[in-house]
Amino acid sequence: MPKELENVMTNHFEKKHLIALMCIVFLTIVVWNLPTDVFHINGLTVIHQRIIAIFVFATLMWISEAIPSWATSLGIIALMCLTVSNHSLFFFKAEENEIFGKLLSSEEIMATFANPVIILFLGGFFLAIAATKSGLDVLLAKNLIRPFGRKSENVLLGFLLITGIFSMFVSNTATAAMMLTFLTPVFAALPASGKGRTALTMSIPIAANLGGMATPIGTPPNAIALQALNDPKGLNMGIDANTVALVPMGVFAATGVITAKDLQSINWSVIWMVAGGFALGLGINDSGLAKLAIDTIPFGSWSPIIVLIASGFICYLLSNFISNTAAAALLIPILVTICQGMGDRLGEIGGTSTVLIGIALAASSAMCLPISTPPNAIAYSTGLVKQNDMLKMGLIVGIISMIIGYLVLFLVGEMHFLN
Repeated sequence: MPKELENVMTNHFEKKHLIALMCIVFLTIVVWNLPTDVFHINGLTVIHQRIIAIFVFATLMWISEAIPSWATSLGIIALMCLTVSNHSLFFFKAEENEIFGKLLSSEEIMATFANPVIILFLGGFFLAIAATKSGLDVLLAKNLIRPFGRKSENVLLGFLLITGIFSMFVSNTATAAMMLTFLTPVFAALPASGKGRTALTMSIPIAANLGGMATPIGTPPNAIALQALNDPKGLNMGIDANTVALVPMGVFAATGVITAKDLQSINWSVIWMVAGGFALGLGINDSGLAKLAIDTIPFGSWSPIIVLIASGFICYLLSNFISNTAAAALLIPILVTICQGMGDRLGEIGGTSTVLIGIALAASSAMCLPISTPPNAIAYSTGLVKQNDMLKMGLIVGIISMIIGYLVLFLVGEMHFLN
């Protein structure tokens, strides 16, 4: 490509992003300063409105990519600390009351950088680095994929099946991190151009997300739903996966398998991107905005089937933008309250269990963006998957997954297998 043409295209690209950025900032300021009556949410406070504006900013930035996704996440955390936390800038502070609302804890906002899922992320990265350095990834790739032959379609099927099965018994995040390391030797046999590498890379998060639906430990939303359906003291499921993730980190660091130089190969921008999703979920949940918004919708007068479908649809939309774990964490407690208020009316669809399991299914079906789920973020970090590709494939697979999952869930609920 001629240098002049390349410069023109680059300038056009930068100009397009600059215009998008300016429009998003303008819209955010408008939402920030609208009269609270416009939202038609009873009890909406100034803090709530600021969080809504930050949510609008985050959603549009993640979709448009006017700035990198990780930069958007850092912007979310910075905005929340500066405008809605107990350590906000003085001109954003006021006396906490029914009009202004309650300020969030800046320590809790900052703690999203060390969220347990983030630690699980790092554990997966440590395993991936160790596997690559030792050659284990090549060995496992050859032995696991060998039965599927050399045809590209069969190799793709092999990765889908193996990843899906592993995700049932190992967390989908850890599985995705592990399986993506196996792609390196496979790529060596593929042409540098073409869609083969993209298809194989995308197969990992899709299979991990779908496979993780099958068991309580497969994906965090499942664990959150199970915790709400059972007495946590009675579960005793031992040391959680996030704590286990610390084991390889400590062992590999202490034994020198992973060095300080190796840490530079970790895509920290992905870690920050996910942290931004958790921070946004924290703001929506801890401020009471989520409960306030859903309480405004008259779920009590709706039929159980509408509650089941509507809650799943809301969860699916939300999970695409603030990570499925965060969405499940903020919606499931609210749905528990709604279900309790409906009493025996939910009996016709199988009770509270059907609704909460539906939330877990909907959360795991959301895979349109890198922020939607950790396996997506890991796949995106390879640089082999574009956000548009992930959006198209995520929509297709997610909608099919939702339809099949909810049909099965409804039939199982009708037969009262979940009671």
